[in-house]
Amino acid sequence: MEDTIFISAKDLTPDYLEHHGILGMKWGVRRYQTENGRLTSEGRERYSRKLNKYKDKSAKLKAKAATKRYKAEKYGIKEDRLRGRVLKTDITIGRADHLRNKAGRARTKALKYEKKAAKLDRKSVKIESLLNGDQNLRLDSIEQGNQQILKILNQ
Repeated sequence: MEDTIFISAKDLTPDYLEHHGILGMKWGVRRYQTENGRLTSEGRERYSRKLNKYKDKSAKLKAKAATKRYKAEKYGIKEDRLRGRVLKTDITIGRADHLRNKAGRARTKALKYEKKAAKLDRKSVKIESLLNGDQNLRLDSIEQGNQQILKILNQ
């Protein structure tokens, strides 16, 4: 009868991690920046595409937020009308509560979209400064982004 030897997977795996890179990868070659940190023509194209994408998305989010704000206002007006009726039945009160909840959800969504748009605007500022050749971001642009967020949160 033959003796069987059991080998666990732990015995086969080494205690260290090996990485040999990716085939065809050029080590230390920067495609989008020169050694002094300025963008190459490829880098300018890449970041300008990214900038346009961020601006488009930000504009769409702002439009969505405006739509949600409008809906919230509309639901609030309808709720006020229902609550102002002389004959208050359970149905009108329930409908008014439903409209208040819808308005709250619309406001929440609008705030969410506005926060996302503000984040994309901040990213756009960073990319614009990179495209303009500014190595260090200007503090005033960061301050403007922070003030924009505080303005949205206080609404």
